[in-house]
Amino acid sequence: MNSFNLYSLQEFLDKFSSNQVKKILKTLKCNINKDIETFLYNKAITFERKLRARTYLLLEKNTLEVAGYFSIAISVLYADEIEEKVLLEIGDLQTKKDIPCLLIGQIAKSDNYKNVKLGKILMEHAIEKLEMTNKIIGGRFILLDAINNQKIIEFYENFGFFVIEESNKDSIKMIRPFYDW
Repeated sequence: MNSFNLYSLQEFLDKFSSNQVKKILKTLKCNINKDIETFLYNKAITFERKLRARTYLLLEKNTLEVAGYFSIAISVLYADEIEEKVLLEIGDLQTKKDIPCLLIGQIAKSDNYKNVKLGKILMEHAIEKLEMTNKIIGGRFILLDAINNQKIIEFYENFGFFVIEESNKDSIKMIRPFYDW
Protein backbone atom coordinates (compact mmCIF):
# COMPACT_ATOMS: atom_id res chain seq x y z
CA MET A 1 0.00 0.00 0.00
CA ASN A 2 1.26 3.44 -0.88
CA SER A 3 1.65 6.11 1.74
CA PHE A 4 2.23 9.75 1.00
CA ASN A 5 3.61 12.87 2.62
CA LEU A 6 2.80 16.47 1.75
CA TYR A 7 5.65 18.96 1.36
CA SER A 8 5.77 22.57 0.30
CA LEU A 9 7.91 23.27 -2.73
CA GLN A 10 9.57 25.99 -0.66
CA GLU A 11 10.83 23.35 1.80
CA PHE A 12 12.69 21.66 -1.05
CA LEU A 13 14.03 24.93 -2.43
CA ASP A 14 15.40 25.77 1.02
CA LYS A 15 17.15 22.41 1.37
CA PHE A 16 18.22 21.40 -2.12
CA SER A 17 19.66 22.91 -5.27
CA SER A 18 17.32 23.91 -8.09
CA ASN A 19 18.60 21.03 -10.19
CA GLN A 20 17.85 18.53 -7.42
CA VAL A 21 14.35 19.97 -7.01
CA LYS A 22 13.73 19.86 -10.78
CA LYS A 23 14.76 16.21 -10.78
CA ILE A 24 12.10 15.47 -8.14
CA LEU A 25 9.47 17.48 -10.04
CA LYS A 26 10.19 15.54 -13.24
CA THR A 27 8.92 12.36 -11.56
CA LEU A 28 5.33 13.53 -12.15
CA LYS A 29 3.91 12.34 -15.46
CA CYS A 30 0.59 13.50 -16.89
CA ASN A 31 0.02 12.46 -20.49
CA ILE A 32 -3.65 13.48 -20.45
CA ASN A 33 -2.91 17.15 -19.77
CA LYS A 34 0.62 18.31 -20.59
CA ASP A 35 -0.15 21.74 -19.05
CA ILE A 36 0.05 20.00 -15.67
CA GLU A 37 3.64 18.95 -16.37
CA THR A 38 4.51 22.30 -17.98
CA PHE A 39 3.45 24.25 -14.90
CA LEU A 40 5.28 21.97 -12.47
CA TYR A 41 8.47 21.66 -14.55
CA ASN A 42 8.74 25.22 -15.88
CA LYS A 43 6.72 27.62 -13.74
CA ALA A 44 6.24 26.35 -10.18
CA ILE A 45 9.73 27.28 -8.97
CA THR A 46 9.52 30.75 -10.53
CA PHE A 47 6.04 31.33 -9.06
CA GLU A 48 7.33 30.17 -5.67
CA ARG A 49 10.36 32.48 -5.72
CA LYS A 50 8.35 35.48 -6.96
CA LEU A 51 5.66 34.83 -4.32
CA ARG A 52 2.94 34.42 -6.97
CA ALA A 53 1.81 30.99 -5.76
CA ARG A 54 2.61 28.25 -3.30
CA THR A 55 2.93 24.71 -4.58
CA TYR A 56 2.54 21.62 -2.43
CA LEU A 57 3.82 18.21 -3.47
CA LEU A 58 2.32 14.89 -2.46
CA LEU A 59 5.26 12.49 -2.52
CA GLU A 60 5.19 8.72 -2.31
CA LYS A 61 6.95 7.99 0.97
CA ASN A 62 9.35 5.27 -0.23
CA THR A 63 10.34 6.56 -3.67
CA LEU A 64 9.99 10.35 -3.19
CA GLU A 65 8.16 10.35 -6.50
CA VAL A 66 5.63 13.17 -7.04
CA ALA A 67 2.24 11.46 -6.88
CA GLY A 68 0.36 14.75 -7.18
CA TYR A 69 0.48 18.43 -6.41
CA PHE A 70 -1.56 21.57 -6.03
CA SER A 71 -0.77 25.28 -6.27
CA ILE A 72 -2.64 27.99 -4.40
CA ALA A 73 -2.57 31.77 -4.65
CA ILE A 74 -4.40 34.99 -3.89
CA SER A 75 -6.79 36.03 -6.65
CA VAL A 76 -9.73 38.20 -7.60
CA LEU A 77 -13.08 37.15 -8.97
CA TYR A 78 -13.95 39.84 -11.49
CA ALA A 79 -17.62 40.67 -11.11
CA ASP A 80 -18.02 41.49 -14.80
CA GLU A 81 -16.99 37.92 -15.70
CA ILE A 82 -19.88 36.23 -13.91
CA GLU A 83 -23.59 36.19 -14.49
CA GLU A 84 -25.86 38.64 -12.70
CA LYS A 85 -27.89 35.81 -11.12
CA VAL A 86 -24.72 34.48 -9.46
CA LEU A 87 -23.87 37.94 -8.12
CA LEU A 88 -27.37 38.10 -6.69
CA GLU A 89 -26.96 34.67 -5.05
CA ILE A 90 -23.65 35.59 -3.43
CA GLY A 91 -24.86 38.99 -2.29
CA ASP A 92 -22.65 41.20 -4.46
CA LEU A 93 -25.17 42.39 -7.05
CA GLN A 94 -25.45 45.91 -5.65
CA THR A 95 -21.73 46.62 -5.50
CA LYS A 96 -20.68 44.77 -8.68
CA LYS A 97 -17.16 45.01 -7.32
CA ASP A 98 -14.34 42.60 -7.81
CA ILE A 99 -14.34 40.02 -5.04
CA PRO A 100 -11.16 38.92 -3.23
CA CYS A 101 -10.72 35.17 -3.16
CA LEU A 102 -8.16 32.44 -2.91
CA LEU A 103 -7.28 30.29 -5.88
CA ILE A 104 -6.51 26.67 -6.53
CA GLY A 105 -4.43 27.34 -9.61
CA GLN A 106 -3.34 23.78 -10.32
CA ILE A 107 -4.26 20.40 -8.93
CA ALA A 108 -3.13 17.15 -10.47
CA LYS A 109 -2.00 13.62 -9.92
CA SER A 110 0.62 11.63 -11.75
CA ASP A 111 -0.27 8.97 -14.30
CA ASN A 112 1.83 6.58 -12.21
CA TYR A 113 -0.90 6.76 -9.53
CA LYS A 114 -4.02 6.74 -11.68
CA ASN A 115 -5.37 3.70 -9.80
CA VAL A 116 -4.92 5.43 -6.42
CA LYS A 117 -7.66 7.82 -5.24
CA LEU A 118 -5.43 10.86 -4.70
CA GLY A 119 -7.84 13.57 -5.89
CA LYS A 120 -9.71 13.57 -2.59
CA ILE A 121 -6.46 13.72 -0.59
CA LEU A 122 -5.13 16.62 -2.69
CA MET A 123 -8.40 18.57 -2.46
CA GLU A 124 -8.62 18.09 1.30
CA HIS A 125 -5.06 19.39 1.73
CA ALA A 126 -5.65 22.34 -0.62
CA ILE A 127 -8.88 23.36 1.10
CA GLU A 128 -7.26 23.01 4.53
CA LYS A 129 -4.36 25.31 3.51
CA LEU A 130 -6.80 27.84 2.02
CA GLU A 131 -9.07 27.79 5.08
CA MET A 132 -6.05 28.53 7.29
CA THR A 133 -5.07 31.37 4.95
CA ASN A 134 -8.63 32.69 4.94
CA LYS A 135 -8.61 32.97 8.74
CA ILE A 136 -5.54 35.22 8.50
CA ILE A 137 -6.19 37.38 5.42
CA GLY A 138 -9.85 36.89 4.50
CA GLY A 139 -11.39 36.32 1.11
CA ARG A 140 -14.90 35.28 0.17
CA PHE A 141 -14.33 32.19 -1.94
CA ILE A 142 -12.02 29.55 -3.24
CA LEU A 143 -11.88 29.96 -7.01
CA LEU A 144 -10.75 27.42 -9.58
CA ASP A 145 -10.94 26.84 -13.30
CA ALA A 146 -12.16 23.32 -14.00
CA ILE A 147 -12.02 21.33 -17.19
CA ASN A 148 -15.52 21.47 -18.62
CA ASN A 149 -16.22 17.77 -18.10
CA GLN A 150 -19.22 16.51 -16.12
CA LYS A 151 -17.20 13.98 -14.09
CA ILE A 152 -14.67 16.65 -13.06
CA ILE A 153 -17.40 19.17 -12.28
CA GLU A 154 -19.14 16.61 -10.06
CA PHE A 155 -15.84 15.88 -8.30
CA TYR A 156 -15.49 19.55 -7.35
CA GLU A 157 -19.19 19.82 -6.45
CA ASN A 158 -18.58 17.11 -3.84
CA PHE A 159 -16.26 19.61 -2.14
CA GLY A 160 -18.85 22.41 -2.12
CA PHE A 161 -17.87 24.14 -5.38
CA PHE A 162 -20.45 25.35 -7.86
CA VAL A 163 -20.26 26.60 -11.43
CA ILE A 164 -20.51 30.38 -11.79
CA GLU A 165 -20.44 30.61 -15.56
CA GLU A 166 -22.17 28.58 -18.18
CA SER A 167 -19.84 28.10 -21.06
CA ASN A 168 -19.01 26.05 -24.10
CA LYS A 169 -15.32 26.66 -23.43
CA ASP A 170 -12.86 23.96 -22.41
CA SER A 171 -12.75 25.27 -18.84
CA ILE A 172 -15.26 26.87 -16.50
CA LYS A 173 -14.99 28.89 -13.31
CA MET A 174 -16.18 27.37 -10.06
CA ILE A 175 -16.26 28.81 -6.55
CA ARG A 176 -16.64 27.50 -3.03
CA PRO A 177 -17.70 29.94 -0.32
CA PHE A 178 -15.79 29.99 2.94
CA TYR A 179 -18.95 30.79 4.85
CA ASP A 180 -22.67 30.82 4.23
CA TRP A 181 -23.84 34.22 3.08
